Amino acid sequence: MLPQFAYYVDHESGSQERCVLFQAEAANGKVYFGGWLIDQENQVVGIPSDFELLGINNPL
Repeated sequence: MLPQFAYYVDHESGSQERCVLFQAEAANGKVYFGGWLIDQENQVVGIPSDFELLGINNPL
């Protein structure tokens, strides 16, 4: 269900950034999420393992 609140996880540094996911697409057998990094005020695109989903109610 979208929109969804989440943390974007940088697997190299281990950092987590607050984001809102508003798009999900499937292409070539893979799933991609698109969203907005809240603190950086920038777009983000990633695969499901790049995000920790937090639900539709704002926990951030």
